[in-house]
Amino acid sequence: MTKLKRNIISEIRVGVDVSILTQIANLYPTLSVAIKELVSNAFDADAQNVNIIVDLEDRLLKVEDDGVGLTPQDITSSLLRIGSSLKNIKDNYTKGGRSRIGCKGIGFLASSNFCESIIIRSSTRKKIRYNRSI
Repeated sequence: MTKLKRNIISEIRVGVDVSILTQIANLYPTLSVAIKELVSNAFDADAQNVNIIVDLEDRLLKVEDDGVGLTPQDITSSLLRIGSSLKNIKDNYTKGGRSRIGCKGIGFLASSNFCESIIIRSSTRKKIRYNRSI
């Protein structure tokens, strides 16, 4: 596993059994539903703006937001852990006061049925940037 440091790009490879992805794919049968899930994740991160960029020539879909961001620990201990959630069970509201949408801990995998790879680029409000390829 790559040691995580500030401002250093590292790569973490994650294996997910095909049967799990198949079950998740049934929850997100279309790309539009998967994109809605990614936008919901941005909402739960207190994002004020979400940009959806489609590049048909390069076959690329980007969902960018200005939410609170994820630390390397958030990425490895929660986001990449199926069934886990950044949601605090006793607090159904974000730091910004919004009622949370997500709770299952599988939302980021919603797009896995529609892509070859997922790249997570995150920057916390402290301006520390992280990149992860999955």
